Amino acid sequence: MTTLPEGLGNLTSLTKLDLWECSRLTTLPEGLGNLTSLTKLDLWECSSLTTLPEGLGNLTSLTKLDLWECSHLTTLPEGLGNLTSLTELDLWECSHLTTSPEGLGNLTSLTEIDLWKCSHLTTLPEGLGNLTSLTELYLADEQV
Repeated sequence: MTTLPEGLGNLTSLTKLDLWECSRLTTLPEGLGNLTSLTKLDLWECSSLTTLPEGLGNLTSLTKLDLWECSHLTTLPEGLGNLTSLTELDLWECSHLTTSPEGLGNLTSLTEIDLWKCSHLTTLPEGLGNLTSLTELYLADEQV
């Protein structure tokens, strides 16, 4: 599968969306931002994704965002800082990610961030110090 239907955004009662190993998926529909009941979004090994929709920032019920091995992502949407319910953010082996959004410091519910093997990430946002609930931070194999 290389695309998802726009109608996916009509599933407003959906709480979990698992697209695990959809390695040929190149884009996500903008309507994804309508899934405001979503608590878990798993994009594990969606290695052909290069961007995420800006509407991702509307998913304020999201507690877990798994982008493990989304190796072609270069940036994350600025709206990521709106996900104040997020407790887990997994960016393991997002090896082309060059920056993290400044809004990351707004995610004060985060308990875990995995940036392992994000080899092109050269700096961490200053707001990282605001994440006082953080109990796990993985930076192994980093250039930062």
